[in-house]
Amino acid sequence: MEQIMNRPYVSLKIVSKESGLIKGVATRKIRRIYHQLQAVKNSEINKICIRVNYDIITDHRNKKVRAINEGEYKTKEEAWYALQCFTEK
Repeated sequence: MEQIMNRPYVSLKIVSKESGLIKGVATRKIRRIYHQLQAVKNSEINKICIRVNYDIITDHRNKKVRAINEGEYKTKEEAWYALQCFTEK
């Protein structure tokens, strides 16, 4: 029997060079995350933090754990590529 997975929960934080946090978004709708990334200029970005939470899975010791991918990126292109990898099916 194949297990059906829910859509991942994605949080995005964009930190500016001058003032600190520009935007913070958390949603299950990946399109909203891509739109926020597209809207900000590369020259304003200090770093981009992405965290993707998946369903709770059972590990090799039969213990339930939450599957998470996260990372910090310097450019929109790096963040875009990571988000594509984190959310592919």
